[in-house]
Amino acid sequence: MSLSWGSVAAVLGLAVPVVAALWEFVLAGRKRLGYRVQLDTTIRDSAASGPATTVLQRMQWDGTNLRDPSVVLLRIENAGWSPVVAGDYVAPASDPVGIRIAFPGRRVVGMTVTERSPQVPPSFFVPGAEGFETTGREVKLPKVILNRRAHYKVLAVLDREEGFTEPEFPEPEVTAGVVGGVRGGNIKKTAYYPFASRQVRWLLASLILVSTSPPSPWPGPTTRPRRWTAPPGPCTCRVPRPSRRCCGRPRGSTSGPARTPASR
Repeated sequence: MSLSWGSVAAVLGLAVPVVAALWEFVLAGRKRLGYRVQLDTTIRDSAASGPATTVLQRMQWDGTNLRDPSVVLLRIENAGWSPVVAGDYVAPASDPVGIRIAFPGRRVVGMTVTERSPQVPPSFFVPGAEGFETTGREVKLPKVILNRRAHYKVLAVLDREEGFTEPEFPEPEVTAGVVGGVRGGNIKKTAYYPFASRQVRWLLASLILVSTSPPSPWPGPTTRPRRWTAPPGPCTCRVPRPSRRCCGRPRGSTSGPARTPASR
């Protein structure tokens, strides 16, 4: 049994939406935490950066000016389709911390929550709230209740640690997890896709490539061979008497073109 590219494209045209829907609403629809680094900048030259940035270099830590200040803005979000509650975080029940953010090579000078979804209670981020604190190079965030697509943003002011000589800082290390989440429940770095997720876009691109591919070299369905027809003229063949036709013409006919299968 042979297949044509048209048949393959038709099958994929039905399969791709089904797979995309299963991925978006079944697999990715489970509990899933995500984070996004929206800003990570270092201010080393206030003259080149402008007068507005000199406020960071005027900041002090224990009475000492910051050596090499930097600013990081992170977005924490519920990237799944199910709400995340306090009991979903992978942490002991007695531990109020749900997410830990480490900054290798930098120490935390201060941090605050600059934006949050209306569904996120502000009581999680008031000064002195359990699980909302900084220690050394780490920011600790509480077990925030996040409904579907809810998010909040954390702004951290950092300074270079003594002894760290690398010109560039490593990316922040975010540690968290939810029970029963996608891919082991660990928090994943996400990206903004206004049209569709990366997996769905790959599936759609594959379908477009298949649809625009040249015709397949495979042979098509076999056709029934045409019957042999005799050329016009007298019939010269010898056919047994029971046969009623000879050379494609009625027996005994000596003129006229032979009848082809199409003319019958």
